[in-house]
Amino acid sequence: MSAHGSSTRVPCTYKDCSGVFGSEWDMKRHKVNEHDYCKRCDEDFQDDEYLLLHKIKSDKHIVCVVCGIDFRSEGGRDLHTRQQHRTPQSLICYGCGQRFRQAGAMVNHVESGDCPNIPLSSLLQEQSKRLLYRETLKTGNENENADPDCPDDNGGVQIEQNLLEMDFDNDEATRSVVDGVGGLSLNTNVPEWKSKSSMASPSMTSEMRGRSASAGKMPASGARPSSPSPSPSNSFGNIRFDAGHTLRMLDQNWDSTVYFSSFSGKFICPCKAEFSSMKDFEEHVVTKTNQNRSIQCPGCLRVFKTAAALVAHCESASTRCKVNKGLHFSQVINDISGGLVKSVGHFEDGSVEYGAGTMGPKKVT
Repeated sequence: MSAHGSSTRVPCTYKDCSGVFGSEWDMKRHKVNEHDYCKRCDEDFQDDEYLLLHKIKSDKHIVCVVCGIDFRSEGGRDLHTRQQHRTPQSLICYGCGQRFRQAGAMVNHVESGDCPNIPLSSLLQEQSKRLLYRETLKTGNENENADPDCPDDNGGVQIEQNLLEMDFDNDEATRSVVDGVGGLSLNTNVPEWKSKSSMASPSMTSEMRGRSASAGKMPASGARPSSPSPSPSNSFGNIRFDAGHTLRMLDQNWDSTVYFSSFSGKFICPCKAEFSSMKDFEEHVVTKTNQNRSIQCPGCLRVFKTAAALVAHCESASTRCKVNKGLHFSQVINDISGGLVKSVGHFEDGSVEYGAGTMGPKKVT
């Protein structure tokens, strides 16, 4: 008798299937691909709902209850659920009213300059003042009379290198400010702001130095910079933070007046941009500083180039970083985002629910 004649034909066990196979192994492989068949338990089911219900009830299966995928461990299943089936967020930008489904996307909306009502420069100012405030609270008992604008060795925000001494293209020039709630740090690669005392007379510099905290008119020979329009309130407690204040937090020796040219009557940036008012010049410098910064996660110490990337990291599911599990995460996310994002609770699946903060002007209706 020939080998072909002795071969066994195995039909599919599903009644409505006419498939016939050369072996039982081929038949079961067919059922896995074409029918609702449980290979582990060797059972047939009439549809995918019955198959999923079987897997959920069976002790032999570790399955995602949403999509029915099998896993080898509960940890793998839980990670899959957090990553692939997260409860969608609903955040509305306080500046323009645009809706977002992820916190990181809303921060990126402001950070990339897409929000018409919240300037990019405001983000770094808000982040800096929150870090300064945390540091002030932490060290307040050590130096109760310390001037928040003049940090010293015992408190406040400090910088390893003077703004005027930093190289414009040096990515290694960074600063680390650690707050009191979890090790959050803001590393800023600051452009080179070389001394330009030759551009302003000594008498002009001394007269203008005392006015560097404001954006008022700057006297000059033959020219007078225009007075800036009032900026929106940007207060934290009773302290008012503007671009100039932020720059002095980064460098206590910062003085915008050394960039004022008595010949043109304008402030001249090392990038060759010219500004008629100190306010516009300082906001430009803050923006340039913002473009060269990096932020470190207080949980895993990983460094991110943007606040949006770090916020996305915080809201993602990770087995290596537990920053969103900490007791002070609400404060951490608020400081990272400069007040754009806040933690408002938890969803039923245990994931963090985010809400929009109130940084920036209110949306005009």
